[in-house]
Amino acid sequence: MINKTKFKQLLLLLLVFTFSATITFGQTCGDINVDGSRNIVDALLVAQCYVGLTSCPSAYIGDVNCDGQVNIVDALLIAQLYVGLISILNCCGETPTPTPAAVTLEIQAEDATWDDAVVESDHSGYTGSGYVNTENTSGVWIEWTIDVSNAANAVCVFRYANEGSDRPMDLSVNGNVQTSLSFPDSGGWTSWSTQTGDIILAGGSNAIRLTTTSANGAPNMDKMDITISGGIVVTPEPTPIVTPGPTSETGDLFIDDYVPENNRDLWEEYIAELDYVVETGGNGGTRTITHTILVRQGTTYDGQGETLIAEGMGDGSQDEGQKPLFLLEPGATLKNVTIGFPGCDGIHMLGDNTLDNVNWPDVGEDAASVRSYFPGGDINISNGYANNAADKVFQFNRECVVRVTNFTSSNISKFIRQNGGTTFPLTIYLDTVTVNNFGECIVRSDSPNCYVYYRNLSSNESQSDWWRLETTPQQY
Repeated sequence: MINKTKFKQLLLLLLVFTFSATITFGQTCGDINVDGSRNIVDALLVAQCYVGLTSCPSAYIGDVNCDGQVNIVDALLIAQLYVGLISILNCCGETPTPTPAAVTLEIQAEDATWDDAVVESDHSGYTGSGYVNTENTSGVWIEWTIDVSNAANAVCVFRYANEGSDRPMDLSVNGNVQTSLSFPDSGGWTSWSTQTGDIILAGGSNAIRLTTTSANGAPNMDKMDITISGGIVVTPEPTPIVTPGPTSETGDLFIDDYVPENNRDLWEEYIAELDYVVETGGNGGTRTITHTILVRQGTTYDGQGETLIAEGMGDGSQDEGQKPLFLLEPGATLKNVTIGFPGCDGIHMLGDNTLDNVNWPDVGEDAASVRSYFPGGDINISNGYANNAADKVFQFNRECVVRVTNFTSSNISKFIRQNGGTTFPLTIYLDTVTVNNFGECIVRSDSPNCYVYYRNLSSNESQSDWWRLETTPQQY
């Protein structure tokens, strides 16, 4: 039995220090003082009512167990609700609402947004329409967005595939890093594994982002399963798939508006088939790429000594259908890059481009070229080498002024070739260039408007075989 006199004295003391004796009763079950929450204050007010210190609320809001009385039992039930021992009250006239179970959502990576990444389907075992493959660099990200009605705990399970070194990533919500995750070797690109991270969601919209923290980039990301605590209304917010190409961060590209003077149909076909990503540089080391890297007009891509290996872009033969590793917009510079085997279709230069310390240990279809429907212009190539070309090293199908300086080439057929049967002007300067073991010549052109100037040019082949030209080369 409760000693009602002593209990009354205790409650009176609490009343003096914490409450007003004037109470306005609300209409929510258990919310006695109408402050929008049901807590220990409401429990004490019901207890004071029980011992006669205050007037009692209506049975609708005070009789939380619907036994026909407002008493100490109701006070204890409100207190138990407050500390989490129970989850509902059962006021008379109010239908209890059970707490919903936890909600689990499956959101495919291809329904997310990302930076420097593409959707692929080359490796089997993914669950949606494909998986997201980022560039191998630090700072690229994949982001999912969801809405929740109020703050909640959540568990994210990321399904991924990786081969080789760990690819660590930071897991953040709305820009705040909440944990760091490791994505180790899963057993190969067709073996899928999972990694789990705990996060706290805010009420409203939440951007859940994985960001790479090493030059290895991200693993191939299949999807995110997220389980959110009960009682939360969840609205998934999928966003459109981002295809390779320019984003709002890169702005308009030259290729978006360019219309060639000739061969417009060939240009339109070329652009329609071009699968590219915009990049600004590398981090050294060796990495595999599966899409052409586009270097914006007037910018420089510095690979910092990296070696690029093309995958699924060609076999390095003389097949004309292979993809270029780079497309340089007008005024773009490429430097400190080695194009590994297979070289595919090398580097496409729109015009007014510079290649500095770019190397080809095993040339593919071409090392670099300017096509007939490109603008053309000045081409400067220096401080590199190109070896093992089954045909030509550099191909020019458009009017250009070409300067090659401090360059070596060996085991090739031709060093420079102007498109056969054409007569457009082509001017070539060779300065401190060595071409050894060529099968045909150093420069070949059928045009009476092709002019070659050279100095410090050397070769282990007979000088009588250096040229196949309609004009006479000049030393300068």
